[in-house]
Amino acid sequence: MASQVVVVERLKLRSKIMVRNNSGKYSDGKKVTGVEFCHPHIAMVTTNDSRVRFVNIMDGSIIMKVKGHTNTQFHVRASLSPDLNHVICGSENGDVYLWSQ
Repeated sequence: MASQVVVVERLKLRSKIMVRNNSGKYSDGKKVTGVEFCHPHIAMVTTNDSRVRFVNIMDGSIIMKVKGHTNTQFHVRASLSPDLNHVICGSENGDVYLWSQ
């Protein structure tokens, strides 16, 4: 089976979403280490301030935020379970964190 390459020339920037704390030592924002769509209008965003946020991409609002793991230096990325009920993320301290609904 031959591979196909699709070239998209008409993509345009739609919006820029600020993913950061409103106050405190990380209020300037930290590096984004992972982004995953979990719904047509919701993205799960992992950042180097040890947070995983669910962001409404239509208006930039934070729907939910989880924390507990350590992610300040490396490229740690959270994953979402297929049923959308669990978030799992490694941590710089060597542990794996699991959040469930």
